Amino acid sequence: LHAKETEKSEAERRSLKKAHLVEVDVLNKELDSLREELSVLKNKLDSLQGNTDSKDVMINSLQSQIKSLQEKHTVIITKHKKECSEMCDLFASQKDELFMELSNARDMHASDVEMIDAELRCSKKAHLEEVTTLNGDLDKLQDDINSKEGKIDSLQCQIKSLQQENTATIAKYEKEHSEMHDLFASQKD
Repeated sequence: LHAKETEKSEAERRSLKKAHLVEVDVLNKELDSLREELSVLKNKLDSLQGNTDSKDVMINSLQSQIKSLQEKHTVIITKHKKECSEMCDLFASQKDELFMELSNARDMHASDVEMIDAELRCSKKAHLEEVTTLNGDLDKLQDDINSKEGKIDSLQCQIKSLQQENTATIAKYEKEHSEMHDLFASQKD
């Protein structure tokens, strides 16, 4: 009778141990999968950061172009002021002719300034929208990473709990087995 109980207890202990090992294996596989997913998300985040850096370089380039255009604009204005001064000197003798030339130069300058201003506003708006979109994508990826890290922590806690439970169960069965063995040995004597 004691031998049957001992065998039954031993079989239950092996079955529980095997079930716990299978469950721990499944949780480890889920943990590995989540780690791979986290790695992919981190790579995407690095890629987005690279894109953001690229856009920053592009913005810096555009700002440099804006500065260059502003400098050209200043040169054009200076040039036009100089031409205007020279024309004013000639104005007394050639009033009508100079008035027409001055009027044409002002129209060209105004057209150039309007075109440059429109291009600058359009480029700046487009790049600001793109930077805003990239920042939003970056925030979403960071939220995903934080969520996955929370899941990983939870799975690690479950694994630890199952390992502790398994260890306690095995210790209990080993203690019971030892007590039965001692009882059986004392009954033989």
